[in-house]
This record gives sequence, C-alpha cells and structure tokens, in this order.
Amino acid sequence: MDVLVIIGIFLAGLGLGISLFAKGMYCLWKKHLIETITTSKIRSLAMGMVEVCGVVEAAKGNTLKSPLERKRCVYYEFLIEGYKSSGESQRWHVIDRFTEGAYFFLKDSTGAVLVEPSGAEVDIKPSYSCLSGPCRIIPDAVKGYMARNDFPYKQRIYFSGELRFTESIIQPGDKLYILGYAGDNPFVKEASAKNSVEDIMIQGGGLGKVYFISDKPEKETLDKLKTKWMGGVFGGSALIVFSLLAFMFFTNAI
Repeated sequence: MDVLVIIGIFLAGLGLGISLFAKGMYCLWKKHLIETITTSKIRSLAMGMVEVCGVVEAAKGNTLKSPLERKRCVYYEFLIEGYKSSGESQRWHVIDRFTEGAYFFLKDSTGAVLVEPSGAEVDIKPSYSCLSGPCRIIPDAVKGYMARNDFPYKQRIYFSGELRFTESIIQPGDKLYILGYAGDNPFVKEASAKNSVEDIMIQGGGLGKVYFISDKPEKETLDKLKTKWMGGVFGGSALIVFSLLAFMFFTNAI
C-alpha cells in the first residue's frame, strides 16, 4: 500500500478521535449545565438561562402542517435518508433535512411563556417513519408529499436504492423540557405587560448559546448525555492514542 495512503489513514483516525473527544466534552459540559440550573416555575422566570417543563399550547393562528402526515404542529423535522452500502459498511445517511418552527406557549400550573424554537437543538422521538424504493409500495404520505412538492428523488424511489422518510413533530398538548435563554419578548410593548413573564420569550442566546428542547424527562436526557460523553471522551481518547502509536510505529519501521 502506498505510504501516503497509509499516512492518510492514520491522520483520518486521529481526526476522527479528536472529533469524538470534542463532542464528548461538549456533552459533558451540557450535562453539567443541566444539572447546575434548577427547573423554574414559569410564573417566577427571570431573564437569563432557564430550565422549564410544561405543556405546549399553540399561539393563536400560528400553527404548521407537518410535511408527511399533515398534522397540526408547532415544529417539525423532516429527514430524507438514503441507504449506503460499501463493502462491509452499511448505514443510512442524510440526504435532506427540513425543519420549521412556529412561536408557541409552554404552560405549567403557574402560567405560560412564549417560546421561539428556531435555532434550538431539538431531541424528540419520530412520529412517522417509512421506507420507499424499488419493489416497494410507495406510502400514501410520501405520494402526497411528492404531489405537493418538487421532489428531486423520484427516479431514485423507482429505480435505485432505498429511501427512508422520517417525520418528528411537536404538537399542542405535548410535554416538553426546555433549556434556553429567557430574553425580551419583542411582541410586548415595554411597561405594558400585566406580569413579568408576559415580557419574556425563551429563545437562543445566553451562556454558551445552549438551546435545547426535548420531549424526554430531565433524568432521561442526563442519562443519554452521560452515555454520549463517556463514549466520546474515552472512545475518542483511545482512537487518538492508537492512531499516534500506530503512526510512530509505522514511521520507525520505514
């Protein structure tokens, strides 16, 4: 094998290790941030980083329709993935990703606060998923989407590899956990709010610009982050050390 190719493999391994380590450290930092910030009641929110839990309530006349199932929602993520097989490696890879969000209220027993979801890292379970490709019946939801939109992957559906369509949505009535920045509500005139929370909107920004929305309880979110940071930090460290040692052994051998 060509020397430059081997060196390229070592460098790729080193780069992957560094990337995994960095992602692991980010997950560790985010876990620590979530553990540090106390969950607040909405009525007592103050400006700055906040952690709140509550039920979604749509703002009047401000809802969306999801691309596939056409459900009423305040946020959707729509993924189109292709199945890739190369030697022993087989995986799904993202071809297109579409997201859209509308302003909504998060409500608990003490009150409601406006939420602007754009820019958030959203972790919600898929509400709909289907496969399409050669020798498969095209699901009605996909047919409807193709009819309403200029869909560039029609040939692939009929003649080449499989596609997977996944839709994840936030609907009125869903329970959410949100870590974000409580800032000024631009829709309320200064000094006109009946109570302090009316002049607040949860949005991106603030400390480290962390903005996280999940349909999972805080404990489940923390457990998931623990798995990610441990896998990233220890796995990345091991890959970095292995790549460096292998590179040193190889250079000494030639």
